Amino acid sequence: MIPTYFEILFGFKGFRSRKEWSSEPVLLTLEDGTSFSLRGRIDRVDFSPEGDRLRVIDYKTGKLKGKEDGFSGGTTLQLPLYLMAACRIWKQADLEKSRAEYYLVSRKGKFSRLVFRGEGWKEKEKKLKKILDIIARGIREGIFFPFREEDRDCGYCDFRGLCEHGVDVLFQKKKSDPQAATFLEMREIP
Repeated sequence: MIPTYFEILFGFKGFRSRKEWSSEPVLLTLEDGTSFSLRGRIDRVDFSPEGDRLRVIDYKTGKLKGKEDGFSGGTTLQLPLYLMAACRIWKQADLEKSRAEYYLVSRKGKFSRLVFRGEGWKEKEKKLKKILDIIARGIREGIFFPFREEDRDCGYCDFRGLCEHGVDVLFQKKKSDPQAATFLEMREIP
């Protein structure tokens, strides 16, 4: 793979753009007609010498969360969304042969990565759209459940001031509510 583009903006109208990528948002439409207009900044895009495969790279510092080729119950959507966006921008790239990766670089000189492959995209896209549908319905209906990741420390959360004390206790009380069923179903998507 050949490093080709760095700091790629997509979906930001009014920003200076190059002809190699798009200032137009990347659209993702669900079966019910709900449409998501995606925009972002991709740290790096590499291409195969043939140009039929690409690799999206997002650099991270801190900890890598998630599992390879997974959605982690709706908490790790950046890699699949950026992979899809890049393959729509550079149409010559085959999504099934492409991939997106987090590269973790630590101050201690350690390096690790997490990969999301385009292989099997039709099935992965179904899961992605199911997750986005659940999120969109929750927003439209004003359904937000107090929920804390098991391995996350609320002390570093940007939203800790918005949460009530005892978020875990509140969630235990509300998880039997029928409206929680789709949220809990989403949390089970690997």
